[in-house]
Amino acid sequence: MGYPGSVRIRGGTGDAGAPQYTYLAVIGYNMPARPGRGSGIFLHEVGPGYATAGCVSLPEADLLRVLRWLDPAASPRIVMAPRQVLARYRPA
Repeated sequence: MGYPGSVRIRGGTGDAGAPQYTYLAVIGYNMPARPGRGSGIFLHEVGPGYATAGCVSLPEADLLRVLRWLDPAASPRIVMAPRQVLARYRPA
């Protein structure tokens, strides 16, 4: 199953074969790539007992809901902030 702006990775070895990367979306970061600034940030499933290395992770059901909603043409943004300051990031 695919979603707009998402990538599905199946099988493979290493990180690409890990279950938390079955469904993911690329969050625009360091594009075009500049050395020393990291390779990217991804929205993916939270792995059991694992923290991310700077990515954004959600439980599978929540991730699938976001991927179904996601429309890259609308230039969506992911904001990570305390709940009490989120309002300042809402579109005018």
